[in-house]
Amino acid sequence: MHRRSTKTAMHISMEGFEISMRLLLSLKSADNLVEYKTNYHYQMQGFICGLLEKSSQFSQLHDKKGYKFFCFSNIFSPSGSNDNTGIRYIIISSPNRDFVRYVSTMLIKIKERKDRVSIGNMQLTIDDVRIFETKLKPPFTLITVAHQ
Repeated sequence: MHRRSTKTAMHISMEGFEISMRLLLSLKSADNLVEYKTNYHYQMQGFICGLLEKSSQFSQLHDKKGYKFFCFSNIFSPSGSNDNTGIRYIIISSPNRDFVRYVSTMLIKIKERKDRVSIGNMQLTIDDVRIFETKLKPPFTLITVAHQ
């Protein structure tokens, strides 16, 4: 792995490293509202960490300083536009396959109980949970914003 840091981006060249497992979470507004807030990131991290509370393997992750070893996308719509279906997606990923499987299991349990999920002020229901594999073949380069 080679790193080159600048003020605006970090370039990471990944050779011999493969990102393999992600989770696609499909959510629907519980109140039939289609307005989604854009300032939910801290609450989303808290929601994911809350799923880990009963896990012997991952329960300490919330209190860990720095990077939590998982990430998630912005909320996005199926068509990439603001359609009126109310369905939105979030991708959750981690290099740890057991983490993705555990989070998936917890989300499926919530879906089966038909519980509401609160992320910030948004009241949501889980429409679907899917694990999928990515097919990245090295060498490739990841570009992300560097925090300095």
